[in-house]
This record gives sequence, C-alpha cells and structure tokens, in this order.
Amino acid sequence: MHADDESARAPSPQSLEAPGASSEGSTPATGRAEPGDVASFAELLEPFGIQAPAHEVIRREQMPAAAARLLAHRRHMTVTLERRLESALRLAVVESRHREPHYSRRIRLHAARTDELALFGVMRFDFRACSSETRAEILAGGTPLGRILIASGALRTVHLHRLIRLPSGSALRQWYGANDPEATWRVPGDLDARPLWGRLASIHCDDRPAVDLVEILAPHLAQAT
Repeated sequence: MHADDESARAPSPQSLEAPGASSEGSTPATGRAEPGDVASFAELLEPFGIQAPAHEVIRREQMPAAAARLLAHRRHMTVTLERRLESALRLAVVESRHREPHYSRRIRLHAARTDELALFGVMRFDFRACSSETRAEILAGGTPLGRILIASGALRTVHLHRLIRLPSGSALRQWYGANDPEATWRVPGDLDARPLWGRLASIHCDDRPAVDLVEILAPHLAQAT
C-alpha cells in the first residue's frame, strides 16, 4: 500500500492500519465522534493571545452536505482538499510559536494551481512524537503537515473529535490576513455573512499523540455541490 493512499482499509473502525497509512472509518452523527482528549479551540489559540470565536458543537446532519463530506471523516484534510480542488496545496504560515516540546501555528491552505483559499487552521504539534527529520520539515513551513506525515512513513491515526459551526467569519478574516490590502489572495464569497464549518481533530503517529488541530473550511467549499 502506498504511503499516500488515504483510502486505506481498516478491518474495523477501532483497528490501526499498516505503517504509512491513515486510519479511517465511518463517522457517527454525534458532535464528538471519537473518545479521547483533544485540545479545545481556546487552548490552541492561547499561545497567540487570541480569544476563541463563538462556536457550537454540532452533529453531522446539521452541516451542509458538502461541508460534511469534507470534514466528517478520519483522513488528513490535506489529501481530502487536494482531491476536492484537483490541485496540490500551498501552505501559508500566518503566525507560529515554538516552546519545547510544542510548536503551534496558525495557517491557511490554498490551491497551488489557482491560489484559491481552502482552509483556515490552528495546530499544535508535540515534537516528542516525531523524528528529527520530520521536526525540521515542519519548522521549515514549506509543506502542508499532512504531506509531511505521509512522507514520514509513520503509522498515522486521525481522530475526529468534534464538528463545529461558527456563526460568522468576521474574526477569522482579521486573524488570517484577509483584510490586508497587500494580500495577493482573496476570500471567495462573503466571509462575514456566512456561517463557517469546521472540526477539532487529533493525529497520533506510531501510537503517540502528535497533533491537535482546528480545521475550518473556506466558506465557498462548504456550500459547493
């Protein structure tokens, strides 16, 4: 099985898969899809001195169908969005904080082919769960995290913990540079007026907790058919 095969098969939703693959299974309709600890939205934003925006935990059926297809699963968002956009992704690191053993950053992902905005994200990585080579590549900030972990060959298990709805994108517009008049990219649609849809997830590498994530779709992808 190839390391980038994100449709890898598991004997059961609870079982882990062969090295280099990502565990995947059906997602329950509850807001918290899997047991276990995950950092809250507020905890992930704390290193940046930013208050978490208003949001609510929801069930899968409360999301638009397009948003559910892109968020309610146990796969790397990098691969999911590459397939949806038919393009590799470009990583833009908005801000980072590094205090051993943790490294946090706020990011955007764009389609490399068109520069279309795909995702807003916040991540916190525990460097005790990876090799020195993986650590160096993450710190370089040039490659989306999902692609780095796939290339590392580590046994990856993606846990989906919560699906969330944000009533407005206005805070995200400011946090992620959409108000910058020098920005070369633009947010499709009306970010301020539409609700946003996202998820809280975590990734284990070789059975060790490695990453806590908040991943929020660009609004036009949540509404697309």
